[in-house]
Amino acid sequence: MPEFAIVLLCCIFGFSAAAKAADRRAFRATLGELGLTGATVAAAAVAVPAAEAAGAALLLPAFTRPYGAVLLLALLVAFGAAAWRARGRHIDCNCFGSALQEELGAGTYVRIAACAALAVYTLLETDGRSLLALTMPDLACITLASAGLLAVYVLLLSIARHRKSGLTL
Repeated sequence: MPEFAIVLLCCIFGFSAAAKAADRRAFRATLGELGLTGATVAAAAVAVPAAEAAGAALLLPAFTRPYGAVLLLALLVAFGAAAWRARGRHIDCNCFGSALQEELGAGTYVRIAACAALAVYTLLETDGRSLLALTMPDLACITLASAGLLAVYVLLLSIARHRKSGLTL
């Protein structure tokens, strides 16, 4: 079902963009730790969330979907390269701003690969149906399922981080 993959990507990158924009300070710190400096950090702190939001929005209509998928793939490749260069160092990911704190590492690469697979699938899917043409109940169901999946992911990582810190529930 291509609609689910598209909406899931929209939820992931929409949430990511909103979280980074809401806590730009933490994202700027991560960009600095990744080696960006000065005006480049300031520009990237605005450009990355804007590009994530634009990529998600471009997925909605069928005629702009390939552009959105390519934009999201480019972001994923750039982030993957930055994470690879930073391997071995303890850097907060800030992929979802301060909403989900984790260090760059194996989980980062898995998340990048999963999102890239969804973006490639979206790029190759040729049914040409706009999400805006779905019925409201279908779109609501797909959106709630995608948001729920993202919420479960955030919850499981939060539980794992909580357990790792030695605190009990």
